[in-house]
Amino acid sequence: MKGIYTAGICINRLFSLLLIVLAVPTTAEAGDRQIAVVKSSENSYFNQTIETLIDQVDEHFSFRIFKTDTFDASDEILQEADIIVTLGARAASNIASQSPDQLVINAYLTLQQTEQFQHHKKNHIAVLLNQPLERYLAFSKLLLNLKTLGTMNRSAPVLTRRQEKIRQKLNLKLDPYQLGDTNKDLLVKLRQLIMKNEALLMLPDQTIYNRDTLKGILLTTYRSRTPVISYSPGHVKSGALAAIYSSPVDIGRHIANLLNQHHKGRLNKKNRTIYAQYYSIETNQRVAHSLGLDLPGEEKIRQLVDEATK
Repeated sequence: MKGIYTAGICINRLFSLLLIVLAVPTTAEAGDRQIAVVKSSENSYFNQTIETLIDQVDEHFSFRIFKTDTFDASDEILQEADIIVTLGARAASNIASQSPDQLVINAYLTLQQTEQFQHHKKNHIAVLLNQPLERYLAFSKLLLNLKTLGTMNRSAPVLTRRQEKIRQKLNLKLDPYQLGDTNKDLLVKLRQLIMKNEALLMLPDQTIYNRDTLKGILLTTYRSRTPVISYSPGHVKSGALAAIYSSPVDIGRHIANLLNQHHKGRLNKKNRTIYAQYYSIETNQRVAHSLGLDLPGEEKIRQLVDEATK
């Protein structure tokens, strides 16, 4: 897990060389599908996803890589691409504004962001950063053997019939605390949540969990000895107990699967919002020790989560 977000010098140089090679115009063989990948910025997360994507797809694809602030929307290669893949909100917004006719696969978006970029766009599919809610619930329950779990939300999460069935099977009470349009009462709500619940589940919402609020949230929960389960490995480094999330490699594998399905004519285009197929787990053993917790190993907890959410 530690190697996912820290690329070595050799890997950086090798991948930089790969991108240079990809940037050189090449003549695709007959039958190749042209994939244009548009990334919001130059960062290691997107680059690792691209590297995994290229490694995992069938051999009948050729790729061109663009950055959203440098590519020309009228570029012939972009116009002739069979499929467009975007990485990040800026790239998704930029491509959506061009209204392309091709299939567009948007990644590195939350569920809230897809509603901005995919409204009425039937040729867009999103691979979400969010885990399905039942996966968050199962992970929290099976990691800590909880009975009550609190969340803070702008609006209370609405469980599907399947999610409610899994919640009942887990014998877990989900206790949502609703915030207004601002974070004015955030810590007040958090203290109320702590008094009535065994843990805090942080669901993806950057208007609630950001650099202005995170320190106060983690300090408050730590002082009350309340474990925090998050959607971000960065939060674990800052003091959350654990996170379940999709890494750049996980996202690359998922996009590759979609491209392979599309190539074989098996892609379900009616399912326009797709939760993460693959996921990773991060734990903070220092926090676990300070809370007196003995956490199960990653393989064990993954097995239990997968079984619970079948």
